[in-house]
Amino acid sequence: MEKLLQETFADLRLTARQQSVFEEVYVERLCLLREQKRVEVHIVSEHIIPYREIALLEYALNQLFDKAGFTVQVTDRFRLSEQYTPENFWQEYQDSILMILKESNVLEFNMFYSGECHLEGETLYLCCDDDILFRARETEVIKKVQDLFSRKAGFSITLKISYREPQIQEEEEISYRDVIQHKNQVQSVEAFGTEKAQGSERGSGTKNMGAQGKTAGRSQDPGTVSGQKAPTETVVKTAAEPVVEKKNDSTEK
Repeated sequence: MEKLLQETFADLRLTARQQSVFEEVYVERLCLLREQKRVEVHIVSEHIIPYREIALLEYALNQLFDKAGFTVQVTDRFRLSEQYTPENFWQEYQDSILMILKESNVLEFNMFYSGECHLEGETLYLCCDDDILFRARETEVIKKVQDLFSRKAGFSITLKISYREPQIQEEEEISYRDVIQHKNQVQSVEAFGTEKAQGSERGSGTKNMGAQGKTAGRSQDPGTVSGQKAPTETVVKTAAEPVVEKKNDSTEK
């Protein structure tokens, strides 16, 4: 006997948004596996619920059963009206299918994410890059996607996969010769910069030596300024006193 989800788990903590999403969702079966410490919750809804909402519900239920040491697994399906067709179901639920594939196998997710797919009638066509890894997963992904349509919404579809040449970037390809030429140009520029820097250092060294020579010349004759001797200082006295010529200490030696 079916029972509303929020009545079955009265202590379940849900946000206001989650309460609205799962308001008319029923629990059609509840399995307690004691040996495996697992609780299986099978729910049914009359409207499509995104897979991300199911994942959040499963998380909340695990928080509820965590103290008892049990893990919870939620299995959902939709009891849709006759107005739904495989086409509009695919349009509304394809993002959820991609999420389910990504959790299961990232290669299967990439086949759909990087490929082109469309649904005509009861046939889903997928065209993806010709890759050996994609081809290895072909049988498995066909089985999985067809099962999702059947188990979730009761639709029987056929998935047909075709392959295309891998898409090449629009940028111009660079040849090996171009790479070597570019490398040589870079090395030439670096070498020129090194030689220029060394030349500057040598020039600086010559200037420094000249400056040191001039400094040494000045230090040899402390009585000179800019290479010239300081003028002698003559003191003129009155006629009663003799004239005394006074020289700098540096010249009396």
